[in-house]
Amino acid sequence: MENDAYKCRYKGNCLLSAVLLLTVGAVTAQTPLSPEQLIERSNISELEWSASGQRLALVVTEPVTDEGQLESIWLYDSEDDLLRRFTTAGEENRRPRWSPSGDRLAFLSTRGDGETQIYVMPMNGGEAQALTGEKSGVTAFEWSPDGDVIAYLSADPAPDDEEEKKKLKDDEIVVSETVRPTHLRLIDVDSRTTRSLTEGAWRVSAFAWRPDGAGLLVTATDNFSTDLLTDRFFAVSRDGRKMKELARPDGPVSNLSVSPDHRFLAYIGSTGGGPVPHGIFLQPLDGGHARDLTGGTLDRMIADYAWARDGSILAVAADGFGDRLVRISMDGLVRTQKTFPDQSIVAFDVAGSVIAYGGGSAVDPQELWIADGSDERQVSHLNDDFTTLIEPELIHYVAADGIDIEAALFTPEKMSRPRRGWKTVLLIHGGPSGRWMHRINDWAQLLVARGYAVLAPNIRGSIGYGLDFIRSNRHDWGGADYRDAIAGIDYLIERGITDPEKIAVAGWSYGGYMSAWAITQTNRFKAAVVGAAMTDLAVEYGTETADINAYDTWYLGTPYENLDDFIRMSPMTYVKNASTPALILIGEEDEIDPIAQSRQFYRGLKRYGVETELVIYPREPHGIKERRHKIDVMNRMVEWIDKHTK
Repeated sequence: MENDAYKCRYKGNCLLSAVLLLTVGAVTAQTPLSPEQLIERSNISELEWSASGQRLALVVTEPVTDEGQLESIWLYDSEDDLLRRFTTAGEENRRPRWSPSGDRLAFLSTRGDGETQIYVMPMNGGEAQALTGEKSGVTAFEWSPDGDVIAYLSADPAPDDEEEKKKLKDDEIVVSETVRPTHLRLIDVDSRTTRSLTEGAWRVSAFAWRPDGAGLLVTATDNFSTDLLTDRFFAVSRDGRKMKELARPDGPVSNLSVSPDHRFLAYIGSTGGGPVPHGIFLQPLDGGHARDLTGGTLDRMIADYAWARDGSILAVAADGFGDRLVRISMDGLVRTQKTFPDQSIVAFDVAGSVIAYGGGSAVDPQELWIADGSDERQVSHLNDDFTTLIEPELIHYVAADGIDIEAALFTPEKMSRPRRGWKTVLLIHGGPSGRWMHRINDWAQLLVARGYAVLAPNIRGSIGYGLDFIRSNRHDWGGADYRDAIAGIDYLIERGITDPEKIAVAGWSYGGYMSAWAITQTNRFKAAVVGAAMTDLAVEYGTETADINAYDTWYLGTPYENLDDFIRMSPMTYVKNASTPALILIGEEDEIDPIAQSRQFYRGLKRYGVETELVIYPREPHGIKERRHKIDVMNRMVEWIDKHTK
């Protein structure tokens, strides 16, 4: 059995086997913190209680190695207080889902031929067996309420002769044919017979079962657009013969679920078209308009939610750098159940009165926690030997137009502040609808360990401060958001914290865009790190992956209709003004901010004699994944800033 491999009762100081925990000791005063130490930590995600509430399944992502990064499913048994690894085969094992009876656990895995398939493992012994064999793999699945079938999503496969045509070099690409339909299918768990509930051009993006198992609710479109959100809600019968449109959501949606009383389709959505799912909405299944359940009572982004036994909703809401667990009644009344002022919650699930969650802080890696009323305890110790980090201070300062900005300020410990202030790095997060939160900030920790102050502000556009704050940089990238960041640096200079002659700026994705933008607007920065940036927004719009085009459309419109705005907000427009030495980093296979954006900015800086370097990471997508590349990114970042802020 796979689940016999590792067992340990988590009480007192009990630790996992050293085979599992590739951790490191505390940093000594003589040895600076290294990237290798930072990446030696495990992360937790995707919590799922069994119906009985006895067992909890979760995903543990282990530290990245030269061979890759393993995702394994672990089980926690509440009766035995036992946490153990459940899967040992395959590089990726995720999305655990209990059968309604709790006698089987299904999950997605890449074992076998490498495509992601559904596997099912009995809890009374035996090995995991592949349930599906889709050529294009499976992206999502859920058990039916009776446990007889599993519904799943899978794209239509490429033509059978595609590989042969590549060998013959008769392999022209018809772009419109590369966007293949994604269908909702059912597979009988015992007989393994499969049938599709949708056919033709339908692209199904998400679904949820009705509690009675008579059918499913889906978001789908038969008119896919890269620039527009065209998904609609449909009710689909279990036999696939009926597909009835219910509504057209006003913006992006996520986390579909049907209320226990069968009256509503709940989802996280947004009004006004976007830009991101924000509050909980209730769509009546008998027709009519959706109701914004939280818009008037909880103006915070909902990260996840679950139905409680009394018919209310328990939800995790992003609140500044931290999170809140709230209970929401069907009339919209919100009661705070628990605050996490020093933690960020990465996943949670509820079984009766018991709440399981994965949480970490700015200095502590993620662990599994169990809370039952006032009793709360950490039940995993995956990262007990993780290195010691520096706790940031949360500060507030006022932007140029009077808006309050919250930021994390990292300052060196055991060092006296220099007379003119510390060398300082302005670190900008991705998004723009992202945020800095109570999680370990690798770049900030490396820099502060080397004597830098680091400012990580949640400038306008960040989540955790209300929907209006998220939307406040629409058609204004590089405008007030940039001024928010600069106001933070000015605040530190005024208080003697920062040396005005030794400031750098750095970021990745939208943070990379802001870094590129900053050095075309001012020469006050001595160094810049421009990671996976957008630099020419019109070209970016036409070449990025289709999955985020609608997001950018909400923020910027289209270059076909308002090209002047795209030019006005592009760093390339002002590249001739730059003089700051810039390190540009990019993954070769980045489809979100394609490599041409970085190449173009590099060539522009070179044209005007600016010291610059472009580093391309082969095989890498938007987020760098390989161990050696992760280490190289962090080392280069520190070395570049060190070189130019002496």
